Amino acid sequence: MTARIPPSVPLTSRHTRLRPPPVSFLHHIYERTRCDDVPVLWNADYETPERFVRSMYADNDAQFAIEDVRSGRLVGLISAYELDLHHGTAYVTLALLPGYRLRVWPLEATILFANYLFVRFNLRKLCGRSVQRDFVQLRSGADHFFDLEGVLHDHAMIDGETQDLYLAAVDRERWLRVGKPLLDRIRAPAV
Repeated sequence: MTARIPPSVPLTSRHTRLRPPPVSFLHHIYERTRCDDVPVLWNADYETPERFVRSMYADNDAQFAIEDVRSGRLVGLISAYELDLHHGTAYVTLALLPGYRLRVWPLEATILFANYLFVRFNLRKLCGRSVQRDFVQLRSGADHFFDLEGVLHDHAMIDGETQDLYLAAVDRERWLRVGKPLLDRIRAPAV
């Protein structure tokens, strides 16, 4: 889905920029998923790069590549899917390339993206799913940045072993109280 972005929705922070993902980057993400460097967050096992790229455009309601503003390197992909305008909800997924997962600055992109979704689509709530091995990195944000809404025990199969699936969410009220001040702090200075 391509839409005009209102000028009041910033897509650049001090360290990151959100931009439409080039097809070449989606091919790179596909290759990284084949090497298990990027977790497969999608429902099907796409056997060809072309099918994978088509699915990325077809199955996501909003999607951006995450760019390091200092180097211009694309370091991740952030997407919204299952956008439900009637209920005002969407699911968000984030995939960072190896070497960027434990760094804090790429997470500025999640703040930009949450703001984009709340403003652009007037959403009430953003939801996310995370398997146990990845949730460990996010656990410190529970109860401050987001609510942990549930755990589905032994729900996901990762590398032949079951893992819990964590369900998290941030609503508009929490976003205005916690996220919006963070957005104001990370925004790139006006030129």
